[in-house]
Amino acid sequence: MFKPDYGAVYGSAIFKFSADRIARFLEQFRGAVIGGTGTCFTQRGCHLACKFRVVPGKEGKPRPVAGVADIWRGERWPKHLHLLDNDFFGEPSWPDRIAEIRAGGFKVSFTQGINVRAMTPEVAAAIASVEYRDDEFRRQRLYTARDNLKDEEMFFRGVDMLEAAGVPPSTSWPSCSSVSTRTRPGIASIIGSIGWSSAASCRTRCRLTRSAVI
Repeated sequence: MFKPDYGAVYGSAIFKFSADRIARFLEQFRGAVIGGTGTCFTQRGCHLACKFRVVPGKEGKPRPVAGVADIWRGERWPKHLHLLDNDFFGEPSWPDRIAEIRAGGFKVSFTQGINVRAMTPEVAAAIASVEYRDDEFRRQRLYTARDNLKDEEMFFRGVDMLEAAGVPPSTSWPSCSSVSTRTRPGIASIIGSIGWSSAASCRTRCRLTRSAVI
């Protein structure tokens, strides 16, 4: 069957089980650019059971689904990994993924965020060992959420671990004071714009801002 000579062909896969459809698509359109969330996960599921999240119910417990080599599109493309993992460090094989990221010289964006409340020295050291970036790969940045005010001390303990491992709060924690579930809508952008030069300063400003908006 005759096919027009397209300048570029793009495809998107939402789920990992679309792999066979991607294969057929590439047979028909060799060199096509494939994207979509189905190609951006190293793991699925979540080890937590937050009442406000649907991931544990939809995807179950954490399990590995892909390595770095399965996600990266190849030599024609920048070594950028835009990950959509819900629980990257909650899946036991995460050290293997970190090793792959380092060995390949990749920059990585943990776009869905990391769980600071579950931070350990080992995880903090792993984060510090990779080229983590924002979702545009322009600057060093991590994303997290401060969802529950009762977890404040646990949250800041995680921040302290990251700083001790060499992750500087001044460049890496724009979401440190993320909006609480009890905070009025529209406040997130105001809180998120606050900067600080140390974890201690982060702690002070987060508390002052929180008391002002709740």
